Order: sequence, then C-alpha cells, then structure tokens
Amino acid sequence: MVADLHSESSQRRATSLPRVRIHRLASLWWAKHHSDDPEMQALVVSCYLDESATDPSTPTAVVGGLLINSRYFIDLDREWRAMLDEFQLWPGLHMKDFGRHGRLADMPPGRRSAIFTRASEIIKDHNICTLAVTLEHGQYKAVLPLKVKRAMSPYGLCFIACVLGSHLIATEHKYDKRIAFVIDSGNPYAKHVLLAHQALAELQTDERFLNLGSLTFDKDDNVTALQAADVVCWAVRRRATGCRFSDGFEPIEGILTNQAHNEAPFPEALMRAVLGDLAALNPEILEEP
Repeated sequence: MVADLHSESSQRRATSLPRVRIHRLASLWWAKHHSDDPEMQALVVSCYLDESATDPSTPTAVVGGLLINSRYFIDLDREWRAMLDEFQLWPGLHMKDFGRHGRLADMPPGRRSAIFTRASEIIKDHNICTLAVTLEHGQYKAVLPLKVKRAMSPYGLCFIACVLGSHLIATEHKYDKRIAFVIDSGNPYAKHVLLAHQALAELQTDERFLNLGSLTFDKDDNVTALQAADVVCWAVRRRATGCRFSDGFEPIEGILTNQAHNEAPFPEALMRAVLGDLAALNPEILEEP
C-alpha cells in the first residue's frame, strides 16, 4: 500500500480509450492538483466521496468513497466507461436507478449480478483504499445544539471524519502531502461540506497538519470515481442497517470484506471534540436561537 501512495505514473490506456481522452484525463487530474512537475503529478492522492442517507429519513448516514492516485484514476475511468458501454448504463451507474422506482428497477437479478461483479472488481483493483464513516441520526440529534445542527449536517460531520481518517491512513504510510477531496455536487447539504472544509483549513497548521488539500464539487455523471464512491456508500449503508445483499447485489459486499476497506462509526467523543473546535472558531455557534 505504501507503493500505491507513492506510485509512478501509469502506462497509458488500452486501445478501447482514445489517446486524446487519455491526455484529457491526465490534464484534468493534474490541473485539479496544481502541479506542473510530472514527478509530483504521479504522487498526488485524492479522495472521491459520496453520501448515502445523510438526510434524517433513515437512521444511519454514510459518507465514503475511494483514496486514489493518478494511475488508479485513469485506469478506473477507462474500465468503468467500458462497463457503462457494455451494459448500456449511460449516463452513469447510479445506485438509486436500481431502487423500487428507478429506471433499472426491473432488471433481472442475473444481469444486476454481472454489472456489480464488474463494478466491484474495478473498485477493488483501482484504489489505495476504500473508506467510509457512519453516523447515527439519533446520536447526532442528541449531542449537538440546534444552532450547530442548522450549520452542520451529518454530511458535514462525516466529511470531517473522512478527512481525519484519510490523514490517519496517510500518516501510517508516511505520506506527507496534501490530499485533494472531490465531492458529488448533487446533495442539498454540500454547503455544510464547504463549511467543514473551511473550518478544518483554519485549524490546520504545520504542527497540526491534516493532509487537507483542495475541495472540488462535480457531478457524478462527469466523474466515474464518484460513481464508484456511490457504490461504496450504498454497500456500507446496506450493511449498517442490517439489510441482506441479494437479488444480484451480492458482489457489492465483497468491497466491504476487502482488506483495503476502512470503515468506522462516528464516535461521540469526536463529535464533541469537533463541536469544541467549531465553538473556538465561532463562539456564537453554541448560542441557541
């Protein structure tokens, strides 16, 4: 895994991906991470995150996704797009489409199994690790004051935990550079992620380095790594809520049993610590309206 964090630049695409797209993908990656040095470009690590059930309608919220470098980013994109072509899934693979009222709800279990066997293999083959944080809505409601909850949703809190989890993984593997975060823009609580990122950026110093880099929002139709993050989040929430993996979704469970998967519940102690840090930055946040 250390080698993955410090990987060399990948060999460019197979014939199924036009060379012009290879260069565009590489340029997109490099531009997002602000480096003109090819050696530095190959070392950059990013975290692609999505969410599941971060609104109060279900008991467990999840934010999770993948830590990947430029080699994994480009290879995942090529294989994912080939999968979308083969199974006619354009504009993308979205787990909500397989729900009761989704456009793919009536797909036969055998075909679903073939799709998610392929998707799970791509995810497991092209990441440094997968990671996820779960948060119980009941705990969130009980611990945080009303004013804080209005400013910081479970999505924002779980994002903070993912940043800290990424930092622990980076520290374990002696990765001392910043990690850029890319988030699906299709969530109404995205502003809370922006607030959380700003708060962490203010807390980060040379002595308290969190490996925190830039924050970018993008549509998951545009970024296949975000579609992969959607699959990871769906799997984590399904297991957290005690639901079985059945009817063609069985292969997805393999992502969670893979040794490169990192997952943890949001501890109450961390929630209170975050509350303290937010209050230090803005004391008025603890005042009830």
